[in-house]
Amino acid sequence: MTQQNKNGALQSLTAGQRTDQERKNNHNQGVNMIAQNTVKSMTKKEVFLTTLINRDKEGLNPLQAAKIYGDTCLSSIVSDIRKDDGITLERETVTLDNHFKTTCTRYWLSNDDMPKAKKMVNQLRIKRGEQPLFTDV
Repeated sequence: MTQQNKNGALQSLTAGQRTDQERKNNHNQGVNMIAQNTVKSMTKKEVFLTTLINRDKEGLNPLQAAKIYGDTCLSSIVSDIRKDDGITLERETVTLDNHFKTTCTRYWLSNDDMPKAKKMVNQLRIKRGEQPLFTDV
């Protein structure tokens, strides 16, 4: 391979040498290949909605959310989804059958909000580079 030096004369490059342009092109190709194959992680909202959709009427309480996917503040995501996305979750106060008889709120999607939640999950998946999960919306 040859390259022009500052004076315009051609000079031979050894096998290990590359021009600045070649280095830049190789770097950009590598970055583009990585970017094309990288899929971002699921957001908390996507994990929560997917879990609710899969659990259907069984729903989810804070202790289950902590155990299933590590959410320690279920009421916050419920509030965010209602404010940001217009998805209102059904809720009831339940008493857990544990040593302390703990009371908490169980949340689930109504039949009316199930399609909205599925559409939201599909949008979140597309945004992070995944295929839609639900085809019935």
